[in-house]
Amino acid sequence: MSFAMSSALYECTFEPGGWNEGDWIEVRSPRWDHPGGWLQQEDHVSNRVPADATAEEMLGPRGGETYSSMLVADLLGADMRVRTCASFDFRMAPLIVFAGPLGIDRGGYSEYREHVEIVLFDEGINRFYEFVVHPLEK
Repeated sequence: MSFAMSSALYECTFEPGGWNEGDWIEVRSPRWDHPGGWLQQEDHVSNRVPADATAEEMLGPRGGETYSSMLVADLLGADMRVRTCASFDFRMAPLIVFAGPLGIDRGGYSEYREHVEIVLFDEGINRFYEFVVHPLEK
């Protein structure tokens, strides 16, 4: 994955030694009570998902248990280009997320508020805009 900005370049691969976990912030979705998390694989990272969930369950009733997200911690707000290589295991849809200021959930974790999700779906690309006001911030 690489991000090209007006005066800076952030580039990494998600293989062991190809990225620095400290460059990223794990961010929760206010839609689900799931901590997310990543598993380091031989040449990539994958979402931490329940070991007992079937592919059908992950696309349905247990979908919220599959969500993991992270943002580059020091990304500038300038023009940028994002390039990535992603997998659609179990028909999951990787996201590229652009976020405004983050909120904090009850457990003290970073959580999305205003953000745009570019969803790389195996049948095309979807874009979602969300503005979330957390109940604790009303």
